[in-house]
Amino acid sequence: MADTVKEIFDAMPAAFNADKAAGMKAVYQWDITGDGGGKWNAEIADGAISVNEGENASPNITITVSASDWLDITNG
Repeated sequence: MADTVKEIFDAMPAAFNADKAAGMKAVYQWDITGDGGGKWNAEIADGAISVNEGENASPNITITVSASDWLDITNG
């Protein structure tokens, strides 16, 4: 269970299922608002993921959510 938004994004590569992403190419952008928020993006290409702090110039999808809601969603 993550206590911070940063912990969620730091753990994302280890939780990534490369087999399910084979042949996929996409960039996801998260704009996490409020206290403890920030911007992160994940670039997925051919079964690999790269998670980066900051804004991607051309994401395929942008998800905007408050930090408290993102923690609730990801922690179940």
